[in-house]
This record gives sequence, C-alpha cells and structure tokens, in this order.
Amino acid sequence: MKKILNVTAVVCLYAILLVSCEQPSIRQSAAPHTGNAADADLSQINGISERELSMLFSLTRTKITASDAAKKIADSAGQKKGQFTFTEAEALAYDDEKGTFTVKVKGTKGLTGKEFEKELTLTGFENPYAKIFPSLSEAELDFSDAIEHNKTVDTFISDAAGNSALLKKLSFSDNNTGSLSLGVHDRYNLAAALEKNGDKIKIKPEYKVKYLKKEAGGSETSTETDRSALFAHLGTDLTKPYFSKEDVFRYLINKTDDGIINVSADVFGSEYYAFAKHLRVTPARLINDAHIQTIMARYNREGGQFNMEMDTALFHPENEGIKADDIEGTLEITYCIAEKEQIAEMLSSKPDPSVPRITVTKTAKAAGFKKVPKDNIASLFNFSVKVKDDANSRQKWQNKVFENYRFLSEQHDTERGMTMFALENPLQKTAVSAFYLEVNGREPEDVLAFNEPISFSKTADGKHIFIKHVYLNKESGSDKLKIHIKFTGEGEEIAFEVSPEYVIGG
Repeated sequence: MKKILNVTAVVCLYAILLVSCEQPSIRQSAAPHTGNAADADLSQINGISERELSMLFSLTRTKITASDAAKKIADSAGQKKGQFTFTEAEALAYDDEKGTFTVKVKGTKGLTGKEFEKELTLTGFENPYAKIFPSLSEAELDFSDAIEHNKTVDTFISDAAGNSALLKKLSFSDNNTGSLSLGVHDRYNLAAALEKNGDKIKIKPEYKVKYLKKEAGGSETSTETDRSALFAHLGTDLTKPYFSKEDVFRYLINKTDDGIINVSADVFGSEYYAFAKHLRVTPARLINDAHIQTIMARYNREGGQFNMEMDTALFHPENEGIKADDIEGTLEITYCIAEKEQIAEMLSSKPDPSVPRITVTKTAKAAGFKKVPKDNIASLFNFSVKVKDDANSRQKWQNKVFENYRFLSEQHDTERGMTMFALENPLQKTAVSAFYLEVNGREPEDVLAFNEPISFSKTADGKHIFIKHVYLNKESGSDKLKIHIKFTGEGEEIAFEVSPEYVIGG
C-alpha cells in the first residue's frame, strides 16, 4: 500500500513541475505590448471609450469648444488615428453654451482589425473665447484726415462712428486663444467704439462670442453673447492721445521730398548757401512748398484743433542746414516745418527757453543747378596780371614770390562775432605799382567777396557764386602766377597759371 502511495506522489509532483515549467510559454504567446497606455486599453475593451477619443484627438476641454471638438472628430472619417481606423464619423449634436457634444464613430481597431461602432457623449467643454484674459498687442488710430483738415477731437470721434477704418489697428493676445483681431471671425466678432476722455480718446472694445448649437437631426444655429467686460482691465492701455502739433509738422513734412528745393539751372547753389549761412535766413526763392500751403492755411484760423501760423525753413542754416556743390551743380538742405515763433527762436542768438524746440526735420538734395566749368575758369573769373613794360618792373615781377598766399580766405570777426571772408590783395593797382592784378577787368575787391556779410563773388556774366578760398603761388625767376580756387563742394581746388600782360604806363 505504501508503494502505491509513493508512486502516486511522484506522479503528482512531476505534473506540478511540468505545469510550472510551461507557464512562461503561455505569456509569450499573448498579444505584444507597445508600451502605450492607450494601446493597452484598446487591446482589452470592446469599442472605444471617451478617454481614448479625447486622447486620440487631443481634446483639451478648456481650449476647444464643444462644436469644434465634434467637428474635429467628424472630419476623421476615412482616416487612421493610432490603432483606430475610422470608416465613419459623424457629429450628431453639440451645444457650445452647455459644453457638450455627441458623436457616432465606426471602424476597426488593433492589429486584428476588430470592428467597433459606438455613440459617445462628452461633456465639460468650455468656450475659450469666453474665458480670455487679453493683453493689448497694438492699437492705432488713423489721424491723417483729421490732421489734413485740422479737425477737433470731437469731430474725429463723430467721424469714427461711421467710418471703422479710422481705427487703423487693434489686436490682442491671449494664452488660450492666441491672437484676437478686429473683424468678424468664426468664433467671435471684435469691433470698437471711441469716446472722449479729457483731451484723449478711449478705445472701447465691443467683443461678442459666438455659441454654436446643433440638435440631433437638426441644423446648426448660432447665438452671440457680449463679453466686452473682459477688456475692462485694459482701460489705460486703450486710452490714446489725440494728434499733437508735432504730428501736424511730421504729417506735412512727410508730404515733401527733394522737390522741396526750387532748382534753377541759371543759379549756382552756393548763392543760396552764402545767403542762408551768413544771414541766418531761408532764401525766399529756395523753398517750393506750395502743395502744402493749403493745409497750413487751415491751421491759421479759429475752430480747429490748433490755431497756429506755420512755415517751412532751413534748420540752422548757419551750421549744417545747407550744403552746396558748384562743381556737381547740387544743393542739399536740412529743413523743418514748425510754428513761425519756433523758427524765429531757432535763428535767434538768444533763444527763449519757454518756446518749444523744433523736433521735425528732413533732408533733401537736388541736382540741376549751374555748374562751374572746371576747364574754363576764365569764363567766370578772368585773372590777369598787368606788368609795366619796363626793365625795372619786369625784374620786380620776376623776383616776386608767393607761397600759399591767402588772397581770399575765411576769417573770424571778433568784434561782430561772426565769420567773414576777407580779401587781402598784395597786387593792388596804385599810381606807383610796377604790377597789379585784375579780375574780369576790374579790381579784385569789386568782384571777389564784394558784399559783406554774404560774401558773394560775381562772375563775368553777373551771376553770384560763393568761393571758399583763393591762394596765390609764384616762384622767384618765373613770370607765371599760379592761382588756386576752392569752390563749394567735396572736390579738390582748381589750379591754373596766368602769364603777365605787359602794359605801357600805369
């Protein structure tokens, strides 16, 4: 009896060991695991859950409306999402205000292609456009027409009520919705009204959120709810100043270009340069601003936003406000548009600090002015040395030496506190002169820098031109006088030689 029991015990023990050894093989034959939690769920349930649907379509309840979520799922018909292939997908119903939607989906799942068909209702969705906390991106009003016609702030606000284009730019940003801009959009409408706030303008956003609804078997409807209060915290940011005097000056100067310079082919640009620089004024014929005079005139009267008298003028002409180049025939100016009182103070030697400084300037450059003929200076200035026709005078002229002699040069007059251009003539004509110099058949003093303080020189044909300097050079033993003239501009000075003319008597 004991032998039979022992055999039975051995058989049982062998069976237990056999089962335990075969168990790992059973686990390995199970469906492979991808490591994805959602995939694990998909392999274990029949159909598709709400959680899986939300994960597959990345539905965050605080960042998408119920209607958009339903439509996103409905658009997946014929597509594969993860381990799901949707053969059909339909948005049966949705309600943005309640935050719910119902969809019907059909398809296959997993590697086995097991079919599923299910109707699901998801809740808890919020309309992100109704939960915004916006920050201002940009806000800009279009004052161009108001400046053009000198309209008051009240008139501008009245005009804006019937012309939305006067609110040129208005946009906001929000963490949930991204950017919000003016206009009619799928999920919201954004407009704005203007109201006067002291001497400023307050922009009041008019914001309406759209709620979509669709009942089973019905069509989509839309309602709007005012959510303008969501922008209340931006009151200071949305309060903008009306246009200033500087805005008027800037508007006018932006309407000008290089054509502001009145070009004349019969005038050297340096005529304007010398006149402006040495008298600290704007030459009457220089500025061509007729096209903005009409606008300026609208400000020289009562009833508008401003009452002021304006003008166009060179900006600090005594410094760098005007530059001429007579070699190239060009003129460059820096000019301003300002009140006449400001211009007068700018040019004053003792400006009044209570008068606002000029801040709006522009530079213009124009070609087409009269040019210096570099190869024919004699057509402008005919320098001639006259030497008495006797041996003694000839010898004196031969012995004469000039080394960069400043015949005409810039000098500072300390008594009058200004820069002058002085002529120092070592070749004057007197009763006892053995030789002397003439320019255009006249004494140099009558031709070169002849009119203080402008310091014009007069050409042979009567034109005014400014010469920066004239130097003389002559070597001993030579009868030729070398003359160096520097005209306005960046070019080098022009040098030429003059042989003497021998004359009988004085």
